Amino acid sequence: MLHPAKRALIALVCILTTGSSAATADDLLDLGTRDLARMKTVSGITLAFDPGKIAMLYALPRSAGSSRGSAPITNVIGLAGGHQEIDETVAGLLERLDLKPYFIPLTLPDGVTVWLKASTVSFIRAVEPITAARRRTNAR
Repeated sequence: MLHPAKRALIALVCILTTGSSAATADDLLDLGTRDLARMKTVSGITLAFDPGKIAMLYALPRSAGSSRGSAPITNVIGLAGGHQEIDETVAGLLERLDLKPYFIPLTLPDGVTVWLKASTVSFIRAVEPITAARRRTNAR
């Protein structure tokens, strides 16, 4: 079963990408002619990928009692095969691939920071908490 934060992130990606702009990060000069990069997943698989295809990154805490310590797991979205889990930090990966200027950090209501490729965001709307008055209005 998916962690609730993962479900929220997947929903956020679906909402944001359906209204994405026509411009892509691949249109930027710096991302147009990149060599393939490599990263190793937590399961030990080394992936060769186009860094310009990364759409989103976020880190979630490891499960309690993990043999790899308490460092969070970074999830990479946008590559073929679904999300990829790696041990490298989000900031470390973005700096290593020279992608930091192309990503914006957003914080979800549960406190998880999500890094989105700026060119995939068309608009952002804050989620308002449901109040008792709003529940009564919606119930009518």
